[in-house]
Amino acid sequence: MKKDGVMLRHGRGRFVDGASEDQTYEGEWCDDMMQGRGTFCYQSGAKYEGEFVANKYHGHGIFVFPDGATYEGPFELNQMHGVGKYTDAQGVVWSGKFYNGVGPGLSHGSVVAK
Repeated sequence: MKKDGVMLRHGRGRFVDGASEDQTYEGEWCDDMMQGRGTFCYQSGAKYEGEFVANKYHGHGIFVFPDGATYEGPFELNQMHGVGKYTDAQGVVWSGKFYNGVGPGLSHGSVVAK
């Protein structure tokens, strides 16, 4: 798609960061922004799979941290925000409400065998 003579990503596609081929996005685009469902993989090994709005994690998603810990739940403007579940690298599950990326007062759950 072209806008003012400039090519814009629109539809479904894959982006590979020129500086680091290990950093990629595969998913939906709208007006050259990550928009809709997609997967962003970082060079560190971290990965986000879920919904994007205007290049930000926004909506339901799963974030896998480089150490293997995971968060599943809602995101708002790139932050864990809402009722979600965090599983640390040792398999301990923490559930509760996250607010702007932090989870004050999360209830400690069970240990999940890996």
